[in-house]
Amino acid sequence: MPLPPAQPRLCPYCGEEFLAAAGQISQCPGCGKMIVFRDEIGVVEFEKGDAELTQHADLSGGGDALVSGGDLPPSRPPEPFWLITVLQGLLRFWHPYQVWLERFFIDLWPAWLLTFTQTERRSLRNAIRGTFRITQLHDTRVAKWLASTGSPVPLQGLTNLSPPVARQLVKSDDSLWLTGLESFCAGVANHFSCHRGRTLYLDGLKTLPDSVAEILVQHRGRGLSLGGLTSLPESTAEILTRYRGRLFLNGLTTLSPGLAAILAEHRGPSLSLNGLHSLDRDVAAHLSQSGGDLSLKGIADLSGILTTIFRDFPGKIILRHHEIRPRRKPDSETTEQESVKPLFMLAVLAAIIVLALIAVLSNAMAIL
Repeated sequence: MPLPPAQPRLCPYCGEEFLAAAGQISQCPGCGKMIVFRDEIGVVEFEKGDAELTQHADLSGGGDALVSGGDLPPSRPPEPFWLITVLQGLLRFWHPYQVWLERFFIDLWPAWLLTFTQTERRSLRNAIRGTFRITQLHDTRVAKWLASTGSPVPLQGLTNLSPPVARQLVKSDDSLWLTGLESFCAGVANHFSCHRGRTLYLDGLKTLPDSVAEILVQHRGRGLSLGGLTSLPESTAEILTRYRGRLFLNGLTTLSPGLAAILAEHRGPSLSLNGLHSLDRDVAAHLSQSGGDLSLKGIADLSGILTTIFRDFPGKIILRHHEIRPRRKPDSETTEQESVKPLFMLAVLAAIIVLALIAVLSNAMAIL
């Protein structure tokens, strides 16, 4: 294969002109540098060092000159580089003071103006998605940001909660999942009562003192879940019946007739007892007096007592695989009534038309 012809080249170091072929290592007669010229790809040079031949790219050379980066002068940073460095330094210096201001004015500071590091923001986004588990939460700024997302706040990993953090979390318009809390102080309970979102999940509570129950029944949200209670004193049950939202007591596996009679007085939209797997007639008789819906997802069928005890139940009963409405009329009767309504309306319309014609004819005869 013939070698490429040599062409006049300019050394990118000393400016010496000499003949060199493309693709071959040539030595500049002026400065002695080893240079390779490649006409098809632009400027690339090789400098032969002590150990190996290193390849470099020259971004400032013109034409097809290829230079070695070993002895190249360092490239100058762009003009505004110093300004960016100064601004970044000022921001790093100011950040701790801004964090202090945000915490001090947390109730007034907009959530979208809260400052977090890139790592903190990534963790918060993953927490909302459920891929990051928050086990400790002491920063009121983080609590306020979580409450402002408009999504359920999954904080099942929290085992303790301070009143300042609880005060920010309850501003959420959605559900609060705090199933890891086994106990909390009265200050936290007072903040929970101010939650106006959907459901407050406190399924980690194993016991519920009457003093705490008195506060929780003031919850202003849609539902209160106490699924961790496996037993419920009648005194506590009487307090919970005053709750006006949906009450979830799915941890109860047995129910005495006396306790059922107390829970039946709950006048909220629904009462959930999904932990029950059977229902005797005495308990069913008391529950049938409940004014809202009844969720019994642990029971598959109520065919034995449905038509007798729950015959006049006003709401719906949700079972394991289906739901029923005892007061709902049979489909055949409903269809028959719906078919009669159009005929009745037609008869009324025809009577009105006949009366109008009679009135017109009477007036015409009186004129004649």
